[in-house]
Amino acid sequence: MTNRGIVIDRIFEPGASRAAWSCALEAWRRSGEPGRTLKRDARASVVAARLAGRDVIVKQWSLVGVSRLKASLGAGRGQRHWSGAAWLARHHVDTATCLVLAHDSSERERIDYLVMERLPGPSVLEILAAARGRQGSTRCDAADAATAAVLGPRRQLALARELGLQLRRLVGHGRFNRDHKPSNLIVLSADHRPRVAIIDCVAILPLSRAGGPGEALHRMLASLYIEPSGVGAPPRRSLILATLHGALGIDRPDSPGAPRISNSHRAARRRLHALWNSVADRVRSHGDPTPRVDPLAPPARAP
Repeated sequence: MTNRGIVIDRIFEPGASRAAWSCALEAWRRSGEPGRTLKRDARASVVAARLAGRDVIVKQWSLVGVSRLKASLGAGRGQRHWSGAAWLARHHVDTATCLVLAHDSSERERIDYLVMERLPGPSVLEILAAARGRQGSTRCDAADAATAAVLGPRRQLALARELGLQLRRLVGHGRFNRDHKPSNLIVLSADHRPRVAIIDCVAILPLSRAGGPGEALHRMLASLYIEPSGVGAPPRRSLILATLHGALGIDRPDSPGAPRISNSHRAARRRLHALWNSVADRVRSHGDPTPRVDPLAPPARAP
């Protein structure tokens, strides 16, 4: 198999050197792709590394057959992630900046590389796992693990509400995320006004792809519950309710400034119960929530 060298397809920063990034990626590859592996399977890997003097995440896909054809036509996973991240940034939804998109083609396969900025902070899934006492995760570094472990109940509730508000903003802008799992959400700040970044942007799609805004909202809410349930870290009922309150844009009854019980409050409560039941039905219809690859387990070593 003859490598033709890494070709830079897109670069984010104006004036950045394509040649320098190509050399940095090539040196990283030849040195054995050093860094902390976050995910690896037969055809893809995600590695926290240091390239060109920066802390980055490198996503890599080995493409053959139809997937290679899609990438050559501009519809590969890397290209779709780049477009999804750009859309999120334009609409002021936190995400990791894509720095470089590159590829290396040979006679038999194509390898795509996406280099993103590395965001500090634990994932939402790691916070849920820490709250449930789930041990054994090696995907976040020591500082992020410590943050996940000490996040108290009040901040967890604020974070849960922010997750719902984030879904509300996405749907309000006419998009949804088909892969809105807690492992794909990084908590940048867990203060009174939490910030959550979406780090997998491959499936940022128009609402029509979900069947409309209601179906899109239900689908994303179900995704927030299914993955943690499958790894033994389901969110508490109070967190689910806080997320639903955020998604519907209604105040929790115990929040400062919330109105007394009124007709409008009763109507909001009926909407909340209807949404709860609809999402619960979707979760039940999903079947066994156990993921194919446990996102909290140590990643498999490369063969």
